[in-house]
Amino acid sequence: PAPALRAQAIAARTYATHGRNHPKASWYDLDGDTRDQAYPGVGAQTTATTQAVKATAGQVVVDAGHAILAQYASADGGWTVSGGLPYLPAQHDPYDGAIPNTAHAWTLTLPATTIAAAGQQVGALEQLVVTGRDGDGLWGGRVTTMTVVGSKGSVDTTGTAFQFALDLRSPWFRPQPTPAAPRKLAATAKGSTVTLTWKPPASVQGAAPVTSYRVKV
Repeated sequence: PAPALRAQAIAARTYATHGRNHPKASWYDLDGDTRDQAYPGVGAQTTATTQAVKATAGQVVVDAGHAILAQYASADGGWTVSGGLPYLPAQHDPYDGAIPNTAHAWTLTLPATTIAAAGQQVGALEQLVVTGRDGDGLWGGRVTTMTVVGSKGSVDTTGTAFQFALDLRSPWFRPQPTPAAPRKLAATAKGSTVTLTWKPPASVQGAAPVTSYRVKV
């Protein structure tokens, strides 16, 4: 709706103004990705968004005479993150996920070799140990500190650094090994009936329990 787009235009303008007042370096103000507010470029603009920008021309939200850090996101998983300012506390968001989206809750499957190769230099991956979370939400919240353990040693890192190294949606995650495959799978056919037998998979520490298998024929 037009009012929502106008509110978004004011938030974006306020964020950009704050960025210009607090530049990242002498030669640029903001990052174009999720380190700030991702901007996909002119190609993403539409007539509706242009109208919202024009309808709110010059409007920004200020605190003590200065443009606020107007952070916003398409999803926060049910908890916002503290922005380090009085008007940006970490707080529960009961509305996130009310309209289904792929960012409220997500999963990503990665080979151990990919994780070990993401600048960790630990050899073959053996463990991911979460050592700190921010305390807000499911599992204790977003990962703040963690240790990557491998055959050649271990590396301490942050949840945010791990997120960007592996292109995760956020530092709010729970590492969970994939259960092993069943052992000694066998199939016997009698008429139009196929019977499958197998031995349970070897135990994988930390993996979700195996409750069933799906067979495709």
